[in-house]
Amino acid sequence: MGILEFLECFDPLTEICVEDATEVVFEGRAEDFPEEKDKAYIIVPSRTNNRDGVIRLFVSKQEYLEKKCGQNKIYVLDALLAILYSVMRKNSEAKQVFLTMVEKAEDYNEILQKWEKAPEKEKEPLEREKQGRWKAFLEEKEHLLREMKQIEPLWDISGQWIGYSQEELEYFAEYLVRRKNMLLERKHMLEAQSWAQCHEDELCQIMKADYPNEGIAALALEKQYGLDEQQARMIFDLRFRFMFGTARDLVERDNMVIGRMLEIFLKDEGGAEG
Repeated sequence: MGILEFLECFDPLTEICVEDATEVVFEGRAEDFPEEKDKAYIIVPSRTNNRDGVIRLFVSKQEYLEKKCGQNKIYVLDALLAILYSVMRKNSEAKQVFLTMVEKAEDYNEILQKWEKAPEKEKEPLEREKQGRWKAFLEEKEHLLREMKQIEPLWDISGQWIGYSQEELEYFAEYLVRRKNMLLERKHMLEAQSWAQCHEDELCQIMKADYPNEGIAALALEKQYGLDEQQARMIFDLRFRFMFGTARDLVERDNMVIGRMLEIFLKDEGGAEG
């Protein structure tokens, strides 16, 4: 894996700092970075360092942006979320504006789905509500951009990262909702796997019982231990592969990773510093 490929799918546990208007800084343990570390020197040879097992990569934002924009749009938005996260964990006001924008995106996505499914004669009243919710989303998006401009005055994240057209902005709204829901669903499944790893004896009893099929066994698991249907069926579908060897460690690590990624979408319990 080369360094640019790594930056496209970096581990969310890797710290991302925004130190000035021209560079993105990737920081992480040495083992988190690709083996071909020499490829990092293509970008910034003089400022890549490895101190006490920690590597920092200073990457030109412009070059990073150009690489991202030449690929799938979702890579661009994932990178944007990561950078927003690094800012919002230190700025509670920007975080609140972002959360409000996500709520407005969810509101718009909800009415859009109703509008798309509605018969033609029922679309007109829904259209008015749809336009109202879209306007509310755009207002919060602009509010966020103003906040980011104050934090990083020289860096325009609006057009290059999010886009200006109706199509691009609708994609951004849908992306926010999809990404949040995907992370919540993944967290939900990982919680079931973590529970299962701590209850091996109970699971063995379920497996040994004479149930007609796995569906019935999953139902028993659901009723006896308070799991929902999706979690119970997942445990059986995976054939307990996550229970053994390195898979146990991966579940714990994935839980941390998903939890970190979800932080940007959830209200702070203790509150961030302004």
